[in-house]
Amino acid sequence: MLLWQVAGGWRYALAVPTLWLAGGAALGVVILEQVIPATPSPRPSLPDHHTPGTSPWLARLILPALLGLALGIRLVWLAAPDPVGDLELAARRMGFLYRHGLAGAYLYEGDYLPVRLYLLSGLSHLAAHFGGNFHEPLSPVTLVCIKLPGLLADLTTAVVIFSWSRQWQPVRRAAAIAALYTLAPPVWMNVAWWGQVDALLMLPLMGVVLLLDRAGGRWSWLCWTLALLIKPQALILSPLLLVATLRLHGVRGFAQGAALSVALFAAACTPLVLAHQGPGLAQAYLGSVGRFPKLTIGAYNLWYLVTGGASGDDGSLVLGPLTSRALGLLLVGGMVGLVVLALLRRSDHLARTQGAAVLALSFFLLPTQIHERYLFLTLAFLSLCIATDRRMVGPYLVLVCAATLNILGTLSGFMPIATPFIASSPLPFLCAVGNMAVLAYLVGSLWFRPGPAPGRIAPNLV
Repeated sequence: MLLWQVAGGWRYALAVPTLWLAGGAALGVVILEQVIPATPSPRPSLPDHHTPGTSPWLARLILPALLGLALGIRLVWLAAPDPVGDLELAARRMGFLYRHGLAGAYLYEGDYLPVRLYLLSGLSHLAAHFGGNFHEPLSPVTLVCIKLPGLLADLTTAVVIFSWSRQWQPVRRAAAIAALYTLAPPVWMNVAWWGQVDALLMLPLMGVVLLLDRAGGRWSWLCWTLALLIKPQALILSPLLLVATLRLHGVRGFAQGAALSVALFAAACTPLVLAHQGPGLAQAYLGSVGRFPKLTIGAYNLWYLVTGGASGDDGSLVLGPLTSRALGLLLVGGMVGLVVLALLRRSDHLARTQGAAVLALSFFLLPTQIHERYLFLTLAFLSLCIATDRRMVGPYLVLVCAATLNILGTLSGFMPIATPFIASSPLPFLCAVGNMAVLAYLVGSLWFRPGPAPGRIAPNLV
């Protein structure tokens, strides 16, 4: 509370509502545990998989070869010119941090969150040491420094997907699943060409889902907090984290995880608060909704279908007293409710990965103000689902195609010759329909397909 006051949070008059919300949530948690007691997921051993015809030395080389291929594709684009303009904004912020320290975190406004600010601050000295600059035209050194954290997180994500898949699949199939993810155009374009931090966000979000069985769920809570310190989109997994923690570890697990989360968040924000950047930090979080009050910001989603791509102000009334923004949030809330109820029925590994995929895809499809690249967040979770259900390959490929066309059809900086062709064709409409169909399929799979037999559940070794 003291940190909140020092940071200038009193200006937003949120202390009392937050305390009411926290108290109500705590009471709800206690009641829920009485109704549905904690039930740890079974963790029997998994027989070792051997691929016929694959020698041990070849099996050991598959993952390094895949990572080498992925890195080779990304290296081609690391020093490529900024296709959108976001890299120039990052370089400018890097320059402020280099010259002013953390006092430059929110100089002339800005919306970066703590982890990215600390990374840019450290990398600014590396860029300056090797002759990089902080203004256009950006030097290759600066471009590589900005993209480096996302690149490392992206390659690590491929390793996590391979390790997870290896629990159920032979080594060649596990490598194929990891390749489906790491070689997908929306992934390497986002990381190596565009220089976004979505891959940096994706890694701890995967930890939220995959580490729930470990240490009473505490690692998952730390991963979620780390993700929240990168981008506010991490909030979309909070219902899954809460319900799965209660199902697996009860109120004790929830209390321990929440305490660790608050402590990590406060510790991470303290340097910025001490540098008198508290008001800017509060605005970066609280202003994330409403910053772009449009029905859709290039996303091929529900609102693209509603408006035919025309977009518009999301503050207009559409259903009685409901604005488009409120209706979108209600739709997301309904989807969250479906996932929560499904996880109350069963919270095994498969249900959690499918639930995460549904939540991430709902975040892209249902609310207003969504950018074209946010379909990225669904791809890794769906890759995890493929390891235990090959039928997920089809939905995954649909989303990969839709995400690729969404980027190329909306942002002319990537492939100028393709943008007008895609935008004027039926492809955006088909992509939006396909995305909605995949969401319906995933919800049906989560609710109506039986969970794994107890003897086939793998231990979480990721």
